Amino acid sequence: MSRRTLWLLLATGVGLLLAQWYFGWRGAGLELGLAPVGGTASSGLTRADGWLRDLGRFGRLATENQQLRQELARLRAENASLLSQREENQKLRALAKLEVAVSRQRVTARLCARDPATWQREVMVDKGLAEGVEVGWVALTEAGLVGSVVEVSQHAARVRLVTAGEHAVPVKLAEQGQTGVLYGAGRVCHLKFVNLDQIEAGQAVVTSGLGRFFPGGVLVGHLDHAKQVVPAVDFTRLLEVVLVGAKRP
Repeated sequence: MSRRTLWLLLATGVGLLLAQWYFGWRGAGLELGLAPVGGTASSGLTRADGWLRDLGRFGRLATENQQLRQELARLRAENASLLSQREENQKLRALAKLEVAVSRQRVTARLCARDPATWQREVMVDKGLAEGVEVGWVALTEAGLVGSVVEVSQHAARVRLVTAGEHAVPVKLAEQGQTGVLYGAGRVCHLKFVNLDQIEAGQAVVTSGLGRFFPGGVLVGHLDHAKQVVPAVDFTRLLEVVLVGAKRP
């Protein structure tokens, strides 16, 4: 091998080494130069992806929250309906028991009209002559005495409440047995012909059974501290009554 050839091979090898070193350094520099840009872009994409996922999660939560609110409203409505039905069934069962307990002609009626001007004195019910109702029949509920029928049409009757001023009911004190007459006085009632000097508040007042119309033992109310009788029936919530006929001869 000539000296010229040897030098040529040596120069070629050195050139290759220099080229490898040069281009290797440039590539590394390029990678180093682009690394911050790539890192920033990658970080930004990661955050954007996280935001999108959060937005999607928020949307799902909002939808689920709305669905839960609707379900809660539905359940509340169902619960209110069930409670109303249960109260209605309890009242009907109590009225049915009352009908069985009273051994007279009787019929269950519902309130069909109430005049705001006279609601403390009388109500209208949806049973009348067609159902056998007559003037003088007594109106009761599971709570106690309501009043008596004072006017009847073919399919309705006017019931005067026990709190009406012109109403007089033969009664007695449930424990002592003293008899007297109860008169309506608006929201409460007064007792007459009964010595209340030694009678404590809370005493029950019931019908005495004297006369043809009022069956005995029906709760009318309780004495308060002013010796007035507070009716047992809440007339503001009155919906149904049992109309009871006069005592059979």
